[in-house]
Amino acid sequence: MSICWRSYRLRKAGAQVGALTVIAAELNGSRKNLVVGDACAIGRAVFALHGPVAIGNGVTISDNVTLLTASHSLTDPEFKMFRKEIRIDDYAWIAQGAMLLPGVHVGRGAVVGAGAVVACDVEPYTIVVGNPARATGKRRVENLSYCPSAFMAPFEAWLGTTTRPKDW
Repeated sequence: MSICWRSYRLRKAGAQVGALTVIAAELNGSRKNLVVGDACAIGRAVFALHGPVAIGNGVTISDNVTLLTASHSLTDPEFKMFRKEIRIDDYAWIAQGAMLLPGVHVGRGAVVGAGAVVACDVEPYTIVVGNPARATGKRRVENLSYCPSAFMAPFEAWLGTTTRPKDW
């Protein structure tokens, strides 16, 4: 019930949250800037919602991920703030401790490795790691069809299925 209650409260505050989506993130800024698709699993991340964040369907965002939608201009003598949208397409995975900077677009099925700092767009199905994030040269499989939120115990119980291997 707490999962449903949180989604309900986010919707009441202006966020758009899809079905079967679980959000445990700390949200700073206007909830109206958040659009999340269906069947996403978002851990204990931090979203700075100064600008829009658009997240597709089936996206996984692990714990300690930071999404920054604003920064300050280093070329402005008044150090003014600017805002840019972060967009994460379907089936992308943002791993533990990664950081996405303002204006980043993570393509469909892309993987951002643990601790990576992403300042540039990530092409679909590309795997990036490091600081600054760089492509590994490996690509992710393209026929993705899983439901990240179904991997979570409350949904497994509700759906009446298990997504874990039998040897666990």
